[in-house]
Amino acid sequence: MKRILKYFAPFLLTIALMTAAASVVVWNKIDAAFISNLIYKETKTLSKNGNLLKIYGLSIKKSFPDIIITIKRVSFKHKKLHAEASQINDKISIPKAILSKLFYGNYAGSLHISSVAIKHENTKVFLEKPNIELFIGKKIHIKLLSNAINTPFLNLKKIKIKAVFNDELDYISLKMLSCAGFYIRATIRPNKKDLKESQIDAKLKTPFIDVSSLRKFLKAQLRPYIFSGLVKIDDLKLQGKPNSLRVVKSGELSIKQAIFRIDLKSSNFYVKKAKVKIYEDKIKAIAEGRFEQIKTSNSEFIVYRKKGYPMEMHLHFNGNANEYVRVFLEENIFPENDLKVLGKTKNLKGMVNADIDIYEYKRKPKPYFDFDIKLYSKSVELENSNIPGGWVKTNGFLQIKRITKNGLVKKLFLRFKNFNAQTHLSTLYTKDFTLTLNPKLSFNGKFNLNIAKNDLNFFVFQVIHKKSQLNIKKANIKAVINGAFDNFNFKTTIKTKSTINKVPLNLSAEGKFKRPVLYINKLNLFSIGNISFSGNVNMKSLTTSDVAVTFKKVNLNSITPFFEKIPNIRGIINGKIKLTHKNGKFTIEGGELSINNGGYSFITNMSARITMNKSSITISSCSFDMLNNQVLAYGQFDINKKGGLIKLFADNFTLDLANIKTKKKNNHKLMVTLPNILLKLKINILNLTLKNGKNKTKVGATTLNSILQKNGFEIELSSLPTKIKAIFKNRHLNIKITDRAVWGLLTQCKTKNATLNLTAQLTSPSSNKIGIETLHGSINFTSLNGCIENGSSSLSLFNIILNPFKSLTTKINVSNKINYKFIKGNLFLYKGELLAKDSNPVILDGDIEIFGYGKYKLLKKQIDAYITFVTLSTVNKVISKIPVVGWILGGKEESFTGLSFHVKGDINNPSIKPVPFKSLAKGVLGVVKRTLMLPLSIFGVK
Repeated sequence: MKRILKYFAPFLLTIALMTAAASVVVWNKIDAAFISNLIYKETKTLSKNGNLLKIYGLSIKKSFPDIIITIKRVSFKHKKLHAEASQINDKISIPKAILSKLFYGNYAGSLHISSVAIKHENTKVFLEKPNIELFIGKKIHIKLLSNAINTPFLNLKKIKIKAVFNDELDYISLKMLSCAGFYIRATIRPNKKDLKESQIDAKLKTPFIDVSSLRKFLKAQLRPYIFSGLVKIDDLKLQGKPNSLRVVKSGELSIKQAIFRIDLKSSNFYVKKAKVKIYEDKIKAIAEGRFEQIKTSNSEFIVYRKKGYPMEMHLHFNGNANEYVRVFLEENIFPENDLKVLGKTKNLKGMVNADIDIYEYKRKPKPYFDFDIKLYSKSVELENSNIPGGWVKTNGFLQIKRITKNGLVKKLFLRFKNFNAQTHLSTLYTKDFTLTLNPKLSFNGKFNLNIAKNDLNFFVFQVIHKKSQLNIKKANIKAVINGAFDNFNFKTTIKTKSTINKVPLNLSAEGKFKRPVLYINKLNLFSIGNISFSGNVNMKSLTTSDVAVTFKKVNLNSITPFFEKIPNIRGIINGKIKLTHKNGKFTIEGGELSINNGGYSFITNMSARITMNKSSITISSCSFDMLNNQVLAYGQFDINKKGGLIKLFADNFTLDLANIKTKKKNNHKLMVTLPNILLKLKINILNLTLKNGKNKTKVGATTLNSILQKNGFEIELSSLPTKIKAIFKNRHLNIKITDRAVWGLLTQCKTKNATLNLTAQLTSPSSNKIGIETLHGSINFTSLNGCIENGSSSLSLFNIILNPFKSLTTKINVSNKINYKFIKGNLFLYKGELLAKDSNPVILDGDIEIFGYGKYKLLKKQIDAYITFVTLSTVNKVISKIPVVGWILGGKEESFTGLSFHVKGDINNPSIKPVPFKSLAKGVLGVVKRTLMLPLSIFGVK
């Protein structure tokens, strides 16, 4: 250090002496003319480069060692740049100028200026009381101190500026510092021909600046999206052309109280505070603020610095959803094609939390960009025409995500997780379900849906574009579904409030839908046992093709409610049936069933094997109990010919007629329609026994052969005592019965010689339908040498009628039985009524003579008849003294007496009223008279 000072001190002294000497020389040399000449030369040099400099009110004063230059006004122009300064005072220190010559160049003094105004196009800068220290040489050095700098977008106080530029103005070095925190350090290389092509290399910091004053400097395409706010540059690096945003290479900014929007239709975003980082390829901001009633915290915005300035946004919202949110999504996120599937909404409201990630956003739905929207809704409501009833209320998580490539949508899907939705009539819950809209409508996941009839029909119409034929009141559907809208797999459980014959319609199913066919691999109907179906259903025409039905230990009791005509079917069924649907009809492809413990009506303990193929159905190994009698059976049905044969066998068969009860249901409309098939039935019984209560008759070997076809039938029963033959053909029914067993059992008569002969010629209006109410014709019968025992309904009726007169005659006792020689009747059947005419009444000749005529309604069991009892014994004289003498034949003691009655009402409990004998129809009176006058041999008496 001492050595340095030793040599440096003389050097400084030498410089000081030289400076003093030079100052004296310069002082004597410099005058006003010298200064004016110097200024003239510089002005001329500037004008050659296209710069116009004008100086007004120049004056020079000398006061050693300083020279003071005063200028009233200076004007400078260069193309669109215009600068003007007023009240300029330049104080030049001669010693300082001489010393500066050694280092900087010519010292131009210290300038005190009242004001400086600079204008470039629409930009104005105003400097208040700047103090400038100027060095002029090959490079011009300027030091500026100013009380304030005012610009349209920035006002700074107490500014320090240091600038260096050469006389050619092709290089400027600038350093600027403000006590308010404004800092610039820059190097500028102006392009004199076009300032826009100039180059700048700078770093700067600023305090908070109002953005609204800078909007006019923004590019036209950005101005509609940025409104106001305070921006602070924490650190910014500029490099390149100043007229391009690409000049900004990196930096950090702080923003507060800003307002902007990302499209022209949506509402504004309000930024409470934000931190912005600038990179060469993007601008990244993390902000906190609000969007209408939606708050956002730590949301991230990224603007990519390339053509179109695409944006990337990562927003975190919470608050009350509203119409502005709907408009934002529909106008900026979803294109028209997506909205056709999702449907446009309105009246959006409710609390929602949302995470929205948007990539390559260009303020238009097209070209497409990526987004990922995660919504956590709480009682969010909206209206949408694609929803049943047009309204829905939601709770839970909904994700909407789109992935694109080269401006085309590669995938768009909605994911529902722990999501509840409620329409006016239905509810939906899904734990995890994905609905894909693009590239193809598809589903993947589980859901639980409680859906009403109207909503179900709405969705069915969306699928098949037809009105639904389903008649389900309400259904609960639990399903797993995977695949495209027109090609998906499914597994579902459906429970409904609908019933078939009071049985709930509940099922599970799994299969595949490939438009338009629904392939069912397995369908179980819970309400009717362990039955599974598989098959194909054309959902467009709602027709079924191939079907297979599998039975596993199915109790047929569970099926009977579905079949009103056979309500008492029983048994356990196993096996499988395959059906093919062609030309609107099902045909059997094949299958095999087994039945155990089966029964129907009076058939029990049935077991059978049924084998099926395309052409026939075969019944084998069939046995059952019928009225406690074991029967074996087998048979075969030809499907193509629609014909079959069934054979039944029994060793011993006892038929108790008392156990056979006629069904009451639909008796008033009894009608039999002949099937459109040919069915032959053969029954062989080795030993048939008939019973009626305690009475029993052995019939013996019996055969029954019948042929049943569309327009007729033949039935023939043959045994030793009984033969029955009935033929229905061409609408005519002919019946012939000869019997020595059944009639005696019905009348409970133990006489072995009793016979019955019956013939009937009846006609039906239809060739394939027979009904008691539609048949009409004659029925003639004769029974010989029989009796009517106690217990029969006929004898009970006679007892009721004759009970008051049992003491008046010796031949009216019918308490136990009536023996007869014959019963004869010629009846007519018409509209369900048996009619005996008064001219040809039913006659019974035996212990008591009976004549009867009238009508009897078979199905209703209603009688309306007149019955006369005739006795050939003398009546006690007391009879003439009793009140009923008016309806006794003859006024005095006569040889016969007739008792006549009108019987009307239920056959089991009729109304019985006596009527005068002479009041009877003339026909029956004539019959009585002729009968009494004929020889006794006419009655078969020897």
